[in-house]
Amino acid sequence: MTFLYAKICELLGVGAGFSAIVVGAGDLGRALSRSDMFEKRGVDVISLFDVNPALIGKTVNGVLIRDIAELEAFCRENHVDMAVLTVPKDKSEEVASRLASCGVSGIWNFTGKELAVESVAVENVHLGDSLMILEYRLNQTENKR
Repeated sequence: MTFLYAKICELLGVGAGFSAIVVGAGDLGRALSRSDMFEKRGVDVISLFDVNPALIGKTVNGVLIRDIAELEAFCRENHVDMAVLTVPKDKSEEVASRLASCGVSGIWNFTGKELAVESVAVENVHLGDSLMILEYRLNQTENKR
């Protein structure tokens, strides 16, 4: 690792030992949980949560999927720094509010709804916007040919 990369990681808090939960264990939540990006950045995914009885009790990458009804109790018993939010858009504000009341400090929001939660750092990810930016860039390249 280069000195500059190490310094950037230090400034960003990479490797600070953050813990995370994934709320919404559907396709996207499970795919993110299987990714090695968390481990590479020193984030420990300690649980997943969902409402689907067919998913509850299963594991993803060695991590248990729990019933969303257990969210508050789990957060009280375990220090949770951040939550990855992959629930349906219409449930995002309710779940974000629950996470804030549990003391979660950060939310990585993949719901497609712009969230702002008092006293919680929120990073809103808009996959559709990223796709449109790529389409724009491809269109610009095609127009130059």
